[in-house]
Amino acid sequence: MRASVAVLALSALSLLACGGELDGPAEAPSASGAAGGPSGGAAGAAGAGDAGSAGAAGAAGAAGDPSKRGDPASFPTACQPSCAAACDKLEACGAAASPVAPMTREACMTRCALAEKGPLWDDVSGNFKCCASQPACGDVARCGAWLELPSTRASCKTLCQCFFGGMGVEEAWRGRAAPEGYRFAVDAVAVREVTASLPPGVRARPFGAGRLLTASGALDAGALAGKVDALPTFRDGAGRLAVATGRVVVSARSEGERARAAVGLARHGLSAPARLAYAAHLYVSESSDAWAALDAVAALRARGVDAELDLLREYSVRAASDDPLLADQWHLEDTGQRGATPGVDARVTEAWSLTRGSPDVVLAVLDDGVDLDHPDLAPNLAGTTINFPDDWRAKRDAADFGQHGSSCAGVAAARGDNAEGGSGVCPTCKLLPALLAETTGGQFQITDTESAKRFVDIVDAGAWVISNSWGISTGDPRFKDAAFQVPKITKTMAAALDYAETKGRGGKGTVIVFAAGNDNSPLDSTAAYDSVVAVGAVDAMGLKSYYSNVGKQLDVAAPSNGARIGVTTTAAGKGGAAKYTDEFGGTSSACPLVAGVIGLMLSANPAMTAAEVRAALAATANPIDPVYGNYDEDGRSVYYGAGLVDAYAAVKRATGACSSPESCAAPSDLAATPKRGAASACRTGRDCESGVCQAIAALGATVCVGTTTPGGACAAGELQEGLYCLPTRESVGMCLGAEAPCNGRDDDCSGQTDDGAAACGSLEGAFCPSGQGDCAAGELCAGVGCVKACAVDADCGDGRCLPVKSRYGVSDKSVKGCSPNALSGCQMGCEVLAASLTDAAVDAFVGCMKDGAATCGAVTSCAGMLPVKL
Repeated sequence: MRASVAVLALSALSLLACGGELDGPAEAPSASGAAGGPSGGAAGAAGAGDAGSAGAAGAAGAAGDPSKRGDPASFPTACQPSCAAACDKLEACGAAASPVAPMTREACMTRCALAEKGPLWDDVSGNFKCCASQPACGDVARCGAWLELPSTRASCKTLCQCFFGGMGVEEAWRGRAAPEGYRFAVDAVAVREVTASLPPGVRARPFGAGRLLTASGALDAGALAGKVDALPTFRDGAGRLAVATGRVVVSARSEGERARAAVGLARHGLSAPARLAYAAHLYVSESSDAWAALDAVAALRARGVDAELDLLREYSVRAASDDPLLADQWHLEDTGQRGATPGVDARVTEAWSLTRGSPDVVLAVLDDGVDLDHPDLAPNLAGTTINFPDDWRAKRDAADFGQHGSSCAGVAAARGDNAEGGSGVCPTCKLLPALLAETTGGQFQITDTESAKRFVDIVDAGAWVISNSWGISTGDPRFKDAAFQVPKITKTMAAALDYAETKGRGGKGTVIVFAAGNDNSPLDSTAAYDSVVAVGAVDAMGLKSYYSNVGKQLDVAAPSNGARIGVTTTAAGKGGAAKYTDEFGGTSSACPLVAGVIGLMLSANPAMTAAEVRAALAATANPIDPVYGNYDEDGRSVYYGAGLVDAYAAVKRATGACSSPESCAAPSDLAATPKRGAASACRTGRDCESGVCQAIAALGATVCVGTTTPGGACAAGELQEGLYCLPTRESVGMCLGAEAPCNGRDDDCSGQTDDGAAACGSLEGAFCPSGQGDCAAGELCAGVGCVKACAVDADCGDGRCLPVKSRYGVSDKSVKGCSPNALSGCQMGCEVLAASLTDAAVDAFVGCMKDGAATCGAVTSCAGMLPVKL
């Protein structure tokens, strides 16, 4: 058990390294200053309060000798209170030049933060902080060895290569063709059950109702023969897994087509096709033999029958009132709190003057579950749930249920005016919690027909709106990798969405809302479906969140994180405790915000059809970012859709009380009189003489922007973008004598935002919200984080050299930066875990790994020696 938890922990480290953190995309440095990947710390036997037997001997090398890195038994008991204080002490004592454990302050902050906090571990930075509290600088300068031990590098490199190494190239399943758009996986296979011990180097994790076997290279089908009940397992162009289950879906619009399909299915031993209740032309057939189903689809398609496999897929989660946290909820009303640019909100509190929602309106949240005991959610529950397990409370308390969905539910419809927490957008609407599927490591595994059936069940249960903050991953938001193929929408999902549109709410339609996705890539096929409201994200600076997906099918955008400020909302609490977070974000947060706005609209006018709701949302959205938003002649942007959602205007239009942007405007958006000139503060373009109101990250404000004529030039100090003249801090006299801390702006006009990552003591690296000009020499802006520039992979150590994307998803193949990969993230995490151990435990780990010479078959047991919390 311990070994398997260690594997899971290291997997989490690799996800963080590959951009799993929504708000911190930049690289983290190693002790020598070279670029590495951000990862996490560990907890356990050698934690903050455990000095251990540090007097043990020496395979840990020079830094592992107690006379070199110190004996924790002799450290002061009054230790440094924070990583910043400890790293300041190291810097003052010349640790960067230490012959025992050289470490820069930036590397110290990175590694100490990893030791201090991680998704599956507690604080193990105690020995380091206490070491840094010693009075003698000579002793303090060596303390970096409690964060990084050179003697563990070879062992950690081998361990990570075994867990996250490259795929093999030989096809494991010959003689059959994979479905269109897929190839057979060679490094993984899904199985119903394992009937004998697995070969060395093969690992297993839960996947759907069975297990997923993986290896660092190609799986040996011969070695697995007789030991597993294997299922056809595929990867698409982006490497995402899909598994055949034995079910086949056929489309037959006539009796003749259905009869032909039935004959073909029977030839391969599948059942007679049964019509799906929510789609008159779709039929499902089953077999206990998934390979027979694969063969049947190939044979049917060869005969002109429209058939597809029902695939098991893996999805990722896309985070006047007396409520005490309402003042922190800048996404509802943004007055500049928490450092946000004033006015970047959805005009929600103004919409509450029209309606606070109706308990007749039912908002469903389809996710990983919802904490039904939360005091800010329980008063709004509709009284039923969909697909909840009987032991959901135990799963919640084990942090395996409702961790994401509880926050989504709070954004949409947390109870308002109850003197508890904050408020949802529709604070008196009802919540219908629905479980998409139980999660494994933050991932859903569910078949196409099961996910479609979940929508049908929710519609039949009376939902007016369904919020979906999940979907397939389509890439890294900061880097452009090989072209990712976006699979087309399945027939069953399309049929379920059509069912919601035509059968929901007695024929008026249930409104389906989907998060656009967090990959700065094209929308997936479900979010892009015609009857779906696809929601992008806008950060607290008033610009596209760097991760938010793009596409002409995007409908609207909503406030979320991406500029170091998250959204305050509910969180699942152990034992039903009232828990909250101020770090929720992604399009996961933007989606339920829009779902809540739709709840307000339907509360004001329950007779609206789903199509009318979508039209009103688009007609009343605020077209932000006119300079960079790339709006077409129809007023649509691939980055924002129709613009930033406006709850007040949408609700007012729903009542029929207005029909134009001017007549629907919120009180705070009424046009300024007289019109304002360039560089003046504005809410919308109606305030400006030029008609252009633009958020400018460097100023931390939305201001009126002047224009010039073709061939003309802007005034001195202004930044010219096409025909627009953007004010700068220099042109408006805003250069300060010193940099304000971590506000994402270049206050002193030094040429670097926040004067670099070290000034912020942050894992995020240098912040570049305004683009390439914010980064230091030798760096490039990827998304909104600076990374090391490169020409070839060799420039990036364990990482890869890839074209970087702007916050708008634009890339140039000649402009490349270092992208950390799973191996580099795992490497740093493993090193931090190992360095937190006592010297004797380090010796044992390095010995188990044979100083990097261990085989992959032995690595799992060695990983169990790392101090991971069970």
